[in-house]
Amino acid sequence: MNTLLVYEGKHGFTEKCARLLAEKIPGEVYLLDLRQEEQADPKNYDTVIVGGSVYMGKIRKEAAAYCRVHKQQLLKKKLGLFICCADSEKAEEQAEAAYPAELLQHAAAVAYFGYAFYFERLNFLEKAVVRVVAGANSTREDINTEAMERMCTALYGQ
Repeated sequence: MNTLLVYEGKHGFTEKCARLLAEKIPGEVYLLDLRQEEQADPKNYDTVIVGGSVYMGKIRKEAAAYCRVHKQQLLKKKLGLFICCADSEKAEEQAEAAYPAELLQHAAAVAYFGYAFYFERLNFLEKAVVRVVAGANSTREDINTEAMERMCTALYGQ
């Protein structure tokens, strides 16, 4: 069994989540950072997991493009989808907005993995927005490891 885990984030939290998830997955896992590497063809994998961070209500553009380009192949795979976003109360709504409806319906698991504000990685404007919207003035991280476990159970039965 082999898994393609593609993700895109901006400041490192989505990558951290993808790596933590990869440690829980049985068999071979190929991690693909969509900002850094060429896109892998999902046809060569049994399971595909796509994840991305959500900013201003939208998933990062490379993750959205990956889903658009490979939608037909993804519909033939065991599929997991995840998002990372700061507003846990709107996570389900944001996941629905992030991915095409057909992929959401097909996915064996759709999950919210949490959020982080890494202040040392934010630019001035991002820091200002985080201070106003989230009331945060320093690094904050909230990883939803239970959601990772549920995804693995849904995809791999463990």
